[in-house]
Amino acid sequence: VSTQSTWGMQSLGENKPLARGLLGMIVFKILLATEFMPDLNESFQLHALPSESFRSDLCMLLVFDVLGTWFYACFLRYIFAIKPGVLPQYQHRSQEKKEQ
Repeated sequence: VSTQSTWGMQSLGENKPLARGLLGMIVFKILLATEFMPDLNESFQLHALPSESFRSDLCMLLVFDVLGTWFYACFLRYIFAIKPGVLPQYQHRSQEKKEQ
C-alpha cells in the first residue's frame, strides 16, 4: 500500500468521515468520563468514579489531550512548513511536469 499519495495525507477538513469519527469518539469518551449516562457506563462495566474532583480532573485531562495534540500538530506544520493534504515530493513532481 502506497502511503505517498494524496488520499493518505488529507487534512481533517478534506476527510469528513475521519473528522466525524474523531469527534464522535471524543464526545463518547467525555460522556463516559462524566458519567452523564450511568446506564451506558454500566453496559461497558465501568465502575463509578471515586469523587467529583476526580471526574473533573479526568475530563480536564481528556480536553487537554485533544487540544495539546492539535496544538502540537499545528506547531510541527509551522516548523516544517507542511501544508495539510500536500506532500512535498508530490508537489515537486507536479511542478516538474508543468515545466515540461
